[in-house]
Amino acid sequence: CVGLGVNATHIVSTANIIFMSEIENSAIKNARIIPMDWLKKGLPTTFIGLFLSIIILSMFFDFFLGNQSPL
Repeated sequence: CVGLGVNATHIVSTANIIFMSEIENSAIKNARIIPMDWLKKGLPTTFIGLFLSIIILSMFFDFFLGNQSPL
């Protein structure tokens, strides 16, 4: 779940921190992203990804273990 949750906030992954520092240092006017704006986009995306991964994992759990064919 750690890999699926890194987009929830800007401080979770190194790539997000580098992105935030680069966008703040860019010459683009009003390019700064505040944490609340990141959360508005990141949390729903994270929850949808987690929800879909839980559904897929529960559907194919036995297949991943090698016990039976999918569906």
